[in-house]
This record gives sequence, C-alpha cells and structure tokens, in this order.
Amino acid sequence: MEIRTELEKIIRYLLSCGVTLREFEEEIEKIFITEALKKNGGKIKDAAQDIGLHRNTLTEKMKKYRIKRK
Repeated sequence: MEIRTELEKIIRYLLSCGVTLREFEEEIEKIFITEALKKNGGKIKDAAQDIGLHRNTLTEKMKKYRIKRK
C-alpha cells in the first residue's frame, strides 16, 4: 500500500482522538530525529544529512526535545 493511504488512515484516527497538527508535527519530528540518530550510531552530522537538516539545526531540535545521542 502506498504511504499516502497509510498516512491518511493514521491522520483520521489521530483527528478522532483530538490530536492537533502541532502535536502531530512535534511527535513526527522527535521520531525522525531519534531514528536517524540510532541509524547513524549517534553521529549528528550523518543523522542530519539523512533527514535533510543542517547539523546545527538538528542539534537545536535535539535540545528542544531533550533528545540525547545513543
């Protein structure tokens, strides 16, 4: 199944639960950052490249969400 169809199902569910767009965006961002860091052995530069951010931007987002390198 294509990703858009799956995302639409998830979004319909989240809307029915009262999740806001801001909450959804923040959770997705946290997950992307955490998973990219795991994939890259905690290397911020490589993780940032994987998710299309500058290293400094990723570092700031990690501070914002209190995400530590693993």
